[in-house]
Amino acid sequence: FASASPINISSPNNPTDDTVLAAIGLDGGSAVTGEPDDAAGDGFLQVKSIIREEDQVRYNGDRENDFAVRIGPRSTIEVSKNGKDAILDTGVFSALKRFEDALRGENFRAVTGGVQVSDTSITLAEANVGVAEDEQFRDGTFRVTVTDREYSPARQVSVAIEVDIEHDTFADVAERINGIPGVTASWDEDGRLNIGVDDDERYSIVLADESGNFLERVGIDFDRMQVDAISQALGQLETLQDSITSQVSDFGARSNRIDIQTSIFADIEVTMRETLSEKQDTDITKAIMDLKAKEVAYQAALAAAARTMQMSLVDFLR
Repeated sequence: FASASPINISSPNNPTDDTVLAAIGLDGGSAVTGEPDDAAGDGFLQVKSIIREEDQVRYNGDRENDFAVRIGPRSTIEVSKNGKDAILDTGVFSALKRFEDALRGENFRAVTGGVQVSDTSITLAEANVGVAEDEQFRDGTFRVTVTDREYSPARQVSVAIEVDIEHDTFADVAERINGIPGVTASWDEDGRLNIGVDDDERYSIVLADESGNFLERVGIDFDRMQVDAISQALGQLETLQDSITSQVSDFGARSNRIDIQTSIFADIEVTMRETLSEKQDTDITKAIMDLKAKEVAYQAALAAAARTMQMSLVDFLR
């Protein structure tokens, strides 16, 4: 998409100061943005076109703090993690994207040949000895296309590998592939050709025979690359499942701690109520007995007073 108005970025105090833009990472290693009206070295960036990066996930929440509640004057209990640690950093989005790419037959990152080579030091012509004609290597070319996502939009580099069966050995061809930036190639112990990238997040590859049949003869074709990509994606998803399970277990442990703490608080509340009740509440049985005793004493006092009031002075003088 494109912005309706140009975006201008410059230093507020000195528009020609390049170091301000560089300090916040906007120089990008280039003096200009590529826009028609943007001049080099003027410390001023003008952007009209904005590239949208497809299939990119960015976490915009809190990347550092976890939610916690205070327990008492000094302690806290963690309730949940921030979304970056709990979800994004598990690799769930990239793993699902790679699985989607594998199903669509896109963005391959590694492949292992299906044919074993017993001796990688011999020439391809020597490998033809004793095999059927339709299984022999032929002179020709195969192409390796590398997509670099370090740039936006992604850049592609396509390299043609010439194969001369009279002079090239299996090891020579692997070394030639290995010389392509971002690509690695080697023969494993089983004699199978492994081709991959040295940075899964940055690079992807496409391999295809053009005029020769080298890739076909070592067992590398589109179907093989897709099968390997699906297997790798499924392996990542299995590992991811363990990671997600760990995160779920962590949340479960946090929930259990909260439940335990809630139970402790409930017990403390009951204990406090019982203690307060012992100090403040009236013992009905004891209170009734005390009341009866005081009532008897009071009645006796009244009876004694009544008898005393009935006697005259003459009764006392006798």
